[in-house]
Amino acid sequence: MPAFLAPPLSTAQVGSFARETLLTRLPEIGRRTLAEGRFDFQAASRLQELFASLPGGGIRSLMDTQAPDWSAWNTWVEFYAGQSWQETPFFFCEMYFYRRLLEASGYFSAGPGARQDPFAPQKRLALNEACLALDSYFAGPPAPDLSSLLHLVLWGNQADLSLWPSGSERPASGAAERLLSDQASEAAAALTANPGGTVEIILDNVGAELACDLLLADELLGSGRARCVRLWAKIHPTFVSDAIEADITQTLDHLVGCGQETTRHLAGRLVEARQCGSLQIASHLFWTSPLPGWEMPASLRQEMAGASLVISKGDANYRRWLGDRQWPFDLALKKVLDYLPAPLLLLRVMKSELAAGLRTEQIARLAADEPRWMINGRWGLIQFMPATDQYH
Repeated sequence: MPAFLAPPLSTAQVGSFARETLLTRLPEIGRRTLAEGRFDFQAASRLQELFASLPGGGIRSLMDTQAPDWSAWNTWVEFYAGQSWQETPFFFCEMYFYRRLLEASGYFSAGPGARQDPFAPQKRLALNEACLALDSYFAGPPAPDLSSLLHLVLWGNQADLSLWPSGSERPASGAAERLLSDQASEAAAALTANPGGTVEIILDNVGAELACDLLLADELLGSGRARCVRLWAKIHPTFVSDAIEADITQTLDHLVGCGQETTRHLAGRLVEARQCGSLQIASHLFWTSPLPGWEMPASLRQEMAGASLVISKGDANYRRWLGDRQWPFDLALKKVLDYLPAPLLLLRVMKSELAAGLRTEQIARLAADEPRWMINGRWGLIQFMPATDQYH
């Protein structure tokens, strides 16, 4: 845990992205989910009631007692019970919203919505994007080294359906000049110097981003830099396009039969790797909880501690590691991430108002030239943190 804690990002802060998310983005996501999905009358009514409770409705305990995280969530909710959505920290608010959406849809119930992904229509559209991303990659010259491949994997994080639904205009493809931090070569060197271990990849979005993650997994296994790659999926649907285990299986199945021969061969290799255990898929309740990284359960920390590298994808995972708090942007990253159980590589396109480890001159220039630089998906970070000595 960091030696001191900055205040959390809050939905109450007027003019903030957190406030915009509560007032505009979450209701829009709710309306789109309801319009595109197939919900029975009762589920649709519950969903409408949920969306109507934003922003002034009260925080309450969850009622889907069959859910594996029901007890844990009700413990987390206790602190905010009786408060309104707009009185909660941003990270809690978003995590709680998506979990309430599953409750309303009947995801954990025994009824018609049981285990039915409410975001499946958007995710199905993203399957073709996964194929196109790999076909495009194989049509050009291959990445000359692991550092270059990590750049590609970073910019895959622009494929975020909670911000840019399928068919909408997305930020232009990333470029080196829009990297606010680039420690890809340091991470690649560390991994090359210590090959043959387990690389943990904490996934983010499906579609083109997941395709890039699978490409990276194939490279790590094929080059011998990793003996095992473990993909950490969400245990249930969240943030619209976050990958669950079923999405990975569906994507591999789709890629085996689509696009160019090289794309099909890559998918075939990964299916075989999964069968023999060198590619593993895992999930844990922690990745859909409102907890910060320093409250990772001991059992999960122990699993992570054995990794040669943990690769964290995306903005929400970045927010978790930093506790979604208002750190000074130029604060040294190691002062926040002093609790790491293993070397950590952060690959993140900026979509929220927090960061650490930036340079003072960068912050001033961007604030003057591009006021929405923190949230418009045009800027990226590649930050590498060796493991601290605290758990070694």
